[in-house]
Amino acid sequence: TIADVEYLKKVVAPGIDMSKAKAWCVIDNNGSFNITASYNVLSATDHAVGDFTIVWAIPFKSANYSCVGMSGAGIMTLNGSSAQTATESRLDVESHTGARTDHNFNMVVAFGELENEQ
Repeated sequence: TIADVEYLKKVVAPGIDMSKAKAWCVIDNNGSFNITASYNVLSATDHAVGDFTIVWAIPFKSANYSCVGMSGAGIMTLNGSSAQTATESRLDVESHTGARTDHNFNMVVAFGELENEQ
């Protein structure tokens, strides 16, 4: 609710706008794996089918941030319990049958507090 957001702005992180994305990228995986548009993303590495890592240009203060993704192929999730650190997120893309898969269009968005924010 609006009251919850206002509370977080005043008490939890005064001066930091937690309502805006701190990093995002669009990845083209149509023949080659590359970032076509991004904000606060240093790099993206393709490890295997449906398995890649996003490295943040300015890291988050901790691993306690929200990273979400979308793919035309199915579901995008964190790749394992230690897949998210302050500096990167490792993600996988799975089809609706549960098999890892590549898709030519992927988007990732992260919300949280960056290490350079006071």
